[in-house]
This record gives sequence, C-alpha cells and structure tokens, in this order.
Amino acid sequence: MEKKDWDIYVKKVTGGALPVPENMVCDMDDWTCRSTVGRVLFFHEDIEGAMDVLSTVINETPRIAPPPEYGLSEVEHMVLSLRDVAEIVWKLTHTDNAPCIYLLKAYKYCRSYPYKFRSADRGGILARRLEILRESWKNDEALAEAESILAEGKDWTSDPYAFRAAKFLAEDAAQCGDYGKAAGLLERAYGFYPENADFRRDLEAAAGIKDAEERYLRYHAMTAVKYGKWE
Repeated sequence: MEKKDWDIYVKKVTGGALPVPENMVCDMDDWTCRSTVGRVLFFHEDIEGAMDVLSTVINETPRIAPPPEYGLSEVEHMVLSLRDVAEIVWKLTHTDNAPCIYLLKAYKYCRSYPYKFRSADRGGILARRLEILRESWKNDEALAEAESILAEGKDWTSDPYAFRAAKFLAEDAAQCGDYGKAAGLLERAYGFYPENADFRRDLEAAAGIKDAEERYLRYHAMTAVKYGKWE
C-alpha cells in the first residue's frame, strides 16, 4: 500500500456522516491505526480499500498486554481485523479454506488473551467459523468441533465458546427434527451464560413448557436477548 492510497483512505474514514477522529488513524506506520482504517472501510462497504489496508495488518504479532485506558488492545485489533478479512474473502470467493484459517487464528487469540475485550464478540468468532464450515458442506467437521468445545466447558461459568458450541449443535438437531435433543442442548447452553434476574425468569418459564418444539423455540428466542455482558 502506497502513502498516497493511505491518505485517500484516511480522508474517507475521517469524513462523512460517521467520521473517525483523526488521532486514531494518523500514523500509517502503526498497524493498529491501519487496523482501524481497514475495518471502517469494510463497514462502509469499500471492500477493495478494506482488503488493501487489512492485508498489511494480519501478519503482525500483537502484544499480549492489558488494553489501554481508551481504545482496544493489540490482540483485539488483530481479532477484529482477521474477522473482517475472513468475511471479505468469504464474500468474494465463497470458499471456506482461507476464511476458516483466519477465523481459527482469531479464535486462538481470543482463547489465549487473559484480559477483557471491549468490542469483539469472542463467542461470535467461533460461531462464524462453524457457520462457514456448515455453509461449505462441511457440517460433520463443524459438529465435531462444536462437540469438542462443548465437552471442555464447565457448567455455570461464563463461557461464550461452550455456549455458542451448544447453540450450534442445538440448531443442527432442530433442523433434523429432533426438538427434544435441541431443547436439551440449549438448556445446557444456558449453563454457560452469565446470569441475572431476567435471564433466570425467562429460563424457568421456558423450562416449564412441555412440548419439545415449543420449548426449543422459546429457548432459541432467548439467544437474541442481551441479558448481560460476557465480560
């Protein structure tokens, strides 16, 4: 990427209806600045520009350190950059190999980073990898991976990976018409969910439904509700 192209990208992301503060994207030599510019370009659907910038980011090595007082850690920048590159390649090629490699790399960063993320959805990184495998006719591979992750989870602890794995398995069981299994898997999934009073109320109401399909659908509807923060 040449400096003249960088200047054009910076001008694009610092202008318009949702401008990014210039101090966040001023240094071309700082890969976290390039990460921000590339991801904003992707948000604005400038696919070519986003790929041009993010391709200079994904081979960097982020420091494993707490996030700064403001903004994202280097690891979170990397996870978000890998996520967006995976989506770009998937949109352009609809082949799973490269997107799943990028998402696996992002997932490993998520698992190894001991501090909080401020923006990235750690469980969502895993879920997207499983979805792409399923959409690429590799459902057996996705199911085996989800089973393995679920087996590692510890009930009644906040675990976004085990939750997403159980949800993925439940959706597969429901597609096969096994609503009893699907409901049971979602019930188990909620053993990994951060609790609060509203969550507990809705969980108890769903558990009391006798019909398996209706109980699954109620459980599944709960997955769209943000009861609390993962971290």
